[in-house]
This record gives sequence, structure tokens and C-alpha cells, in this order.
Amino acid sequence: MRGRWFHVASLVGAGAALGILAGPLLGAVLILLTSAPPAWLNLVSGIVHALALPFVAQATCYVYFDARTRHELDATDEPHELPAEMQI
Repeated sequence: MRGRWFHVASLVGAGAALGILAGPLLGAVLILLTSAPPAWLNLVSGIVHALALPFVAQATCYVYFDARTRHELDATDEPHELPAEMQI
């Protein structure tokens, strides 16, 4: 997986930043634009945050397995196994 560290780090970093900041940023915008009670705004912000984080984990897994598959398929001219049949 050498040589792909910047690609992996940038995708994982950007995804994590978006996932972590989505809830708090939405909460701040709602505080400024609405007159709803703070408890409701905190609830909405928390739900958005909780729904965004699994997508960060999923994107991290996709980037890892993409890099691993590219590394293993580059080693041979013609693979004898499909990428889904890699040994873990």
C-alpha cells in the first residue's frame, strides 16, 4: 500500500472532518436562525452527528480495501482470485 498514503489520508481525513463537524455546525446554524428551545436543537444536532459517523467508518473501510486490492492486484499480471476472495 506504499505510495497511496496521501490518497488514503486525504479521503479519510476529509470524511472524518465532515462527519465530526456536521452535527455541531448544524446546531450552531439552528441556534442562530431559529428560536427553538436549546434542548431540541441539541437533540437535532446529536441525531445528525450520530447518523453521520457510521458513514465515516464505512468510507474508511472502502478506502482501505480499495488500496489493499490495488496493491494485491498490481503484484501479478493476472489475478488468480477475485478481490472479494482475499485472505484476511
